[in-house]
This record gives sequence, C-alpha cells and structure tokens, in this order.
Amino acid sequence: MAFITLTALAVIIKGGDHGDKRPLFEGSVWDWGSVSPALLKVTFAYQGYATANDVMNEIKDPVRTLRSAATAALATVCAVYFLVNLAYFSVVDGEDVKNSGELIAGLFFQKVFGENIGRRVLSLAVAISTAGNVMSGLFSQSRINQEVARQGVIPFSRFFASSKPFNAPLAALSINFLQAFFIIATTPPADIYAFILDVQSYAQQFAAFGVVIGLVILRRNQPDLQRPYRAPWAAIVVRVLTCLALVLAPFLKPRGGHGDVRFWYGTYAVTTIGVLGIAWAYWYVWTVYLPKKRGYELVERGEVLDDGTKVTVLVKESIFDRTGGGVNQ
Repeated sequence: MAFITLTALAVIIKGGDHGDKRPLFEGSVWDWGSVSPALLKVTFAYQGYATANDVMNEIKDPVRTLRSAATAALATVCAVYFLVNLAYFSVVDGEDVKNSGELIAGLFFQKVFGENIGRRVLSLAVAISTAGNVMSGLFSQSRINQEVARQGVIPFSRFFASSKPFNAPLAALSINFLQAFFIIATTPPADIYAFILDVQSYAQQFAAFGVVIGLVILRRNQPDLQRPYRAPWAAIVVRVLTCLALVLAPFLKPRGGHGDVRFWYGTYAVTTIGVLGIAWAYWYVWTVYLPKKRGYELVERGEVLDDGTKVTVLVKESIFDRTGGGVNQ
C-alpha cells in the first residue's frame, strides 16, 4: 500500500498524460439502486477496522488502543484511498475503468511502468496484498465462528470450538471454506467477487442495525452504567438510517435494469435474507418449539475440551421435578 501511495504521489506531481480529460462525474448514475452496491463495497474497504474489533480481547488495553489508534488508522486509510483513486483517474481513461471490473490497479501499473513490470510483476504485488487481506479476515472470522461454537448454539459445537491439532481454530475455518466453496460453485466466474462483497456487506447491515438498537436499549435501561467509550447520538442516528437505506436499496430497480452483476440485481439481498431466515428458523425450532412440545428446557453447563478450550454445552433437562412431577416455575 505504501508503494502504491508513493506512486500515486509521483503521478499527481508529474501529471498523467493518459488520464480522462472529461469532467470527473460525467455520465455518472445517481439513483439509489445503483449507488447502494457501491456503498456496500465502500464499507467492505474499511473492514480492517472491524477486524480489530472482532479480536479486541486479544489486544492489550483495548479501550485505550481503540481511542488512540482508530482515528489515526481511519484518517490514514482515507488519505491513502484518496491518493490512489486520484492517481487512477490521472492515468487510466474513464472507459477503461468502467470496463476493468476489479482490475484497475493492474491497468494503472501497466500504464505507469509498462507491460512487463507493470502488468506482471506489480500485479503480483497486488495479488499478494489481497492474499494478506484474506488471511487477516479469515483470522478474525475463525475467532468469531469459534466463539459462537463455544456458546453451544450451533450443531457439532464441540468440534467447531476445538483448537486441535495446531492450537488454532482450524475447525472453525471450515465454515468459511464451505461458504466460499458454495458461492464459487454456484456463481458465474465474472461476478463472484462482486457478489461475495455484496452478500457479506449486506448481511453486516443487519448485524450493525441490531448492535445499534441494542446500544440504544442499554442506554435507556442502564443510564448510569459506566462506559469507557460513548458513541455520540448523531453517529447512532446516522448509522441507523444508513443501515435501513442499504437494506431497502436492493429492491429498487437500478437505471438500466441491472446492477454490478450479470444476473438479477437483488440476488445478493434475497440470498442474505434467505440464509438469515434459515438461521432464525433453526433457532426457533431448536430452542422454542421442540422444548415446549417435548417438555424440556435447555440448560447451560460448562465443559472443558481435551485441548483446554472452555465451552458451554446446552443439555436437555425435564421441566418436571425429580421428586413429585411438579413443573419448575
């Protein structure tokens, strides 16, 4: 990223000879059905910040770190993104940008450094950077999967909570593998990347909305609770409105009738809602319907696995007393 930023500065100072000379926003489409997929990808571009929150329990003095590092990190990334995009449009023609899909960096390096170095060597550097992003994301996601399994709320929770055999969440990673394999096997190759980003970012809007609503409820019910970090109300309102707008946007037909993929523009929304619906149905049947129908309740019990991992196991316990058959209240 540092090399790309320095290259961007050099291009800006020298001036690009092959950039698009037309007005920057000429031909832009501003209807919400077209803008929303772009905003979902923008949120994904800043997921490194969310990754830090996912593993906050592994950071020394997390509250102090969040306060000091978050602002500096976001400001730095914003500046880097701005310079890189400015360099792209200073060198690469606008039509080439539209037709490049996700390969704008390759076109940029090709025009600046030539065919051999730019297209081959430096494109490999972009691939390596992308691999680093994938690995950091898998690290945080595997921790989340493992923690969910430790609470006993998914099938085969002991298996997914285990850190065997390398003292790492290898079993939890298999969840990501199955998801990725299914999407790769069922999505047209040209649309895989855009579709994955849309599904992931769209699902996060539901999670973010739930977190914000939970925050509001906590502030109302526990106003005197000591909080080391307090989000301003303006930010909370903006986040709620943003989540609602992005959740509803896929059902608005974009101009031209298609989005950023070659199939139906709202597929990512239907896919996400379907997966969340299946998860809700699983939770309801397992924790509400079956216990009520068969006369038992799920009770949490602590357990330690062979590798030392502490997990919560949900066991079935009859609602009748052992002594006289009375019902526990």
